[in-house]
Amino acid sequence: PVVLVDIGGGSTEFAAGLPGAGPDVVRSLDVGVVRLTERFVRHDPPEAHELEELAGFVRRAVEEHVPARTRRDTALMVGVAGTYTPLVAHKLHLREYRSELVHGHELSLADIDAAVALFAALTNEERGRLAGIQKGREDVILAGALIAREACLAFGLEAVRVSEADILE
Repeated sequence: PVVLVDIGGGSTEFAAGLPGAGPDVVRSLDVGVVRLTERFVRHDPPEAHELEELAGFVRRAVEEHVPARTRRDTALMVGVAGTYTPLVAHKLHLREYRSELVHGHELSLADIDAAVALFAALTNEERGRLAGIQKGREDVILAGALIAREACLAFGLEAVRVSEADILE
């Protein structure tokens, strides 16, 4: 089984099932990057307790709404949308976006953890100067990275394959 994860501004969608078939499980959780940043992040750079509360909220939402069997049985995670692609672009130090390098890239849990640690130590302005971080996402990329990390942890996966396709594709 595969799970597709689409981290958006207001929600995060999970669609899980066998490749080539329609999804068996589809869940939309109110854990989007804008929503969580507005709810939990009060300082710039954020304080550790703010990030712990944000991550805990995501963890509980996934555990409550995505069936344990789906999380346990999933072998591959595919991440789409505006959190995963900038995380890869940042990892690869891309000043100019290169689709052929981003699409299909495997982003490890260690890569995501490294991004979280770096982003957490920086102000929004400093994050905005990093390679791969698009203008207008510097204030929400940290929440996105935390959601991506919690998704991997909830499914017990060490990596996510990044796709430029959207969830409907």
